[in-house]
Amino acid sequence: MLYWETYNEYNETWTPDEYTKVYTVVTPWYWVTDPTVSFQEKFPDLMWTYDWDGQTVVWSDMDNARYNDWDYATGTWWSSGWAKKTKWLLAYNYWFTLPSTALIDWVELKVYRKSAWLGTSISDNLVTLTTNWTVIGTNKAVWTEWWDFSSPRTLVTYWWPTDTWGLSLTQAIVNSTNFGAIFSANVYGGFSNASIAIVDYMELKVYYKLAPTRVPPVLS
Repeated sequence: MLYWETYNEYNETWTPDEYTKVYTVVTPWYWVTDPTVSFQEKFPDLMWTYDWDGQTVVWSDMDNARYNDWDYATGTWWSSGWAKKTKWLLAYNYWFTLPSTALIDWVELKVYRKSAWLGTSISDNLVTLTTNWTVIGTNKAVWTEWWDFSSPRTLVTYWWPTDTWGLSLTQAIVNSTNFGAIFSANVYGGFSNASIAIVDYMELKVYYKLAPTRVPPVLS
């Protein structure tokens, strides 16, 4: 295979009579793909609570859901009867620093949570990702699973391999300070004791690979 590099020493328009170099292509252009999967795992820098559609149960000490430190954010409901939804527990400012060529493979949300007093009083309501305080992607809440109250706390990981929560996530979205997670629970009222939803932390783990790189030809 031959490769022509044509130039004009006076930077003028090329004509066939001017200088032309002819090379033999030893190795043509090709793409290199690195199969290595890397990840970044972050805790949120900021927490907020938000009422989207009239949720009743308020979160107390919401900043306690930032780190794995055994200090809890709590949502408490006393009255018996139908379940009430907690307000959104919104975690953001994760400060991801994925490289510009990162391709997102999947995202995990890890939550340490438990139920207090009544073993069948708390369940998931909303578990999603967020940008700009808006729900995005699949709701991974498990409505039929009651939160454990017998152990100090339970680590629950919301994810599936190669799952980006139904989104086309990019490096720019993930690195944004407005990217984060939203968590809300269904709290069934107790009769003699309060039903309390307890959350210790909301950690995001993002897996990614680097985009293929183009290698130029080797000429002789």
